[in-house]
Amino acid sequence: MIAKNSLPGPESKRTEPPQYCPPTKECQAVRLQMAENTCDQPQGLYEPIVCTKGYYCPRPGDQRYLCPDKHYCPLGTESPVKCGPLSVCPSGSSREFHLDGFVVAMILDIVLLIIVFVPLRLGVSNLDFKKYRKDSQSSSEEVLEVAERPTLLSIPGEHETNYPSISITYEEITFELSELNRPVVSSVSGSIQRGMLCGILGPSGAGKTTLMRLLMGKIEPTKGIVKVNGSQTTISRLKKLTGYVPSDDILPSHLTVYETILHACRLRGPRNWSEKQRSVATQSIMQSLGILHIQHQLVGDQLMSLISSGQRKRVSIATELIAAPMMLFLDEPTSGLDSTTAMVLIDLLKKISGTGVIVVCILHQPRQEIFVALDHVMLMAEGMQLYEGSPGEAASYFSSHGFEISKDANPADYLLDIAASKARSASPHIGTVNMAQQLARMWEQQQCIQNEAIQHTEDEIETSELAPDAVVDLERTAALRGASWLRQVQYCHLRAMKQQLRQPFSLLLEIAVGGVAGLLIGLGLYSNKGMHFEGVYLTPFEMLSSAVDYSTVPKIGNMITLAIALAASAPGVSTFGDEKPLYWREAAAGHRRSAYFTGKVLATIPRMTLSSLHFASFYAILATPSINFWLLYVLVLLYFYCVYGLASAVSVAVKRENGALLAMILCLIIGAFGGYAPMLSNVQSWHLEWLWRLCPGTWLTEAYFDLVLKRVEYLYDVHAAAAWTGFSLRRTSLDVVMILIIGTFYRAVTFAGLVFFDRDKQR
Repeated sequence: MIAKNSLPGPESKRTEPPQYCPPTKECQAVRLQMAENTCDQPQGLYEPIVCTKGYYCPRPGDQRYLCPDKHYCPLGTESPVKCGPLSVCPSGSSREFHLDGFVVAMILDIVLLIIVFVPLRLGVSNLDFKKYRKDSQSSSEEVLEVAERPTLLSIPGEHETNYPSISITYEEITFELSELNRPVVSSVSGSIQRGMLCGILGPSGAGKTTLMRLLMGKIEPTKGIVKVNGSQTTISRLKKLTGYVPSDDILPSHLTVYETILHACRLRGPRNWSEKQRSVATQSIMQSLGILHIQHQLVGDQLMSLISSGQRKRVSIATELIAAPMMLFLDEPTSGLDSTTAMVLIDLLKKISGTGVIVVCILHQPRQEIFVALDHVMLMAEGMQLYEGSPGEAASYFSSHGFEISKDANPADYLLDIAASKARSASPHIGTVNMAQQLARMWEQQQCIQNEAIQHTEDEIETSELAPDAVVDLERTAALRGASWLRQVQYCHLRAMKQQLRQPFSLLLEIAVGGVAGLLIGLGLYSNKGMHFEGVYLTPFEMLSSAVDYSTVPKIGNMITLAIALAASAPGVSTFGDEKPLYWREAAAGHRRSAYFTGKVLATIPRMTLSSLHFASFYAILATPSINFWLLYVLVLLYFYCVYGLASAVSVAVKRENGALLAMILCLIIGAFGGYAPMLSNVQSWHLEWLWRLCPGTWLTEAYFDLVLKRVEYLYDVHAAAAWTGFSLRRTSLDVVMILIIGTFYRAVTFAGLVFFDRDKQR
């Protein structure tokens, strides 16, 4: 408020301030230089003055009082402003040192450190499997039986475990790519019956993986058909009954073995199972696979694996078996394993197939014992089928075409030599040139016999319980698998929270970076002592105005947006960029992609909350802005929300190694488009304000500008400042809503990217 000398001027009244009486030239020059506590008294008898900082001058303004304790008095104060309950405001304060956020941040930091460093299991129970099984024998006997025989999960509401059987037949399936001169898979026919352990063999580039993807329904054949139980259907509709173990063991690295398998059981197991039943089934699966003793060991990643490669493979298989698949596909499950471990794994797959599961695996150089253990073999070369049938009949078949297989040799190795055109035939009909094509044509001549067998099988299916309602039964069974959408959100959120807490260094570093960013900006503004705005005094005291500073507040808004961009862009990229392969695998297994996305987004809220709280706290302590701390915090939190959203969108669109840099650049760009340089008023003259309004930085700067000017509108002509900068006043609520909308839009783009990018890997 404007204070004045108590003696009236020649044209003044008691209810009106006096006319301006200029001070001495020397003192006026000092005032124009914005010096403090110099010439703060009227130099003329009738000269009005502005109440100095640290004091307040109640109406009519002829008295000045020291600002009391727990209050602060900025320039021109008419009545003291009460400080917050935790703020520091000694007597004579002209600004408020906000400690609200700092105190809350310290309390949350202590709680976080306790959670992170106190050795808690975070919900992982040290279960004694034998005791658990004994205690639950009477009430959960059926569940244990189910867990030991993963394919015999009972349909909810039924008391029998008789599932409809399943078989796959495929006729002349071909898959072509326009960029290749030959089909990737060419005219492959055959059948796989219930309970078969089938191996796909062939040299590199033979089309083994493509054939498996065709059988799984991940890709559709260019020609030919695939039938299930004699009916043509899309196998992808039965993905909840299909298990797939990729060659690379894609597992969450910061979960224990138990938690990893239990998570799969929660998401993909029967909906009516209780948590106790899921735990018992998980324990039983681990015991069957020989990994019960490492149930509380973290899985780790491939760079720093905390379990052996064979154990990782068994954990990967367990996450599929816990879903009780009727078809299990494995891509080179023995690669990277020693021969003994590989044999143990094949014995395990043999036992699984013995329960009625169709097991199909791609094998790379199998030892003789592994080859003999197979029920069915498919030999591929250059995308063509050279043989399909019993392993024991493979030697006699190729012997009939002039290939002599020694009794001491590994038949699998010799078959691979034939497929790679490294073996020589004594038959004059088979030359060394284009041997694979010749053998493929010879195999085609055997197809009439194969087709008769397939037709005979289909005829049996049509007259049995498997058709025509068998596929419908399978689809009904698949529909009963898997958790509801809300449950999937819950489980994915809990898993993401555990992963964050088990990376304490990354989490604490992210929070610390947010605090340091706010600290640095606060240090840069500390010398301003809370005076971030100075304008023209209200009428009729314009002549008292000594200086005008309209640009500092927009500059602060710009600094805040750029600092948050640097602090939050890299953590935002890690939200989805670090586990895209895991997301692809789970999406292909039938998980709801929207549930996964929602759970991950909810898990970032605590991180954003803590980082933005530290940023706002350190900034407010040093910069002492003249706005309410919690309003400042809301603005900072919402901008963190935007940066996380944009960085997440970038992470799903580019490779992991490029995501952090590109996200940082884009976040800096949207921060630079904040209306400071160039000033928004200049942008408006270019008719490009719409482009700036697409960026959240403009809305944050405008909201910050409005909040600051609300505190000084009693003293300055704030509308002149708004006209000069181009920002609008009195619409902070709109600014906040627009920042929220833009951040949500970024997340919608992120979800669209998750769904539509790399769709072939999600099938």
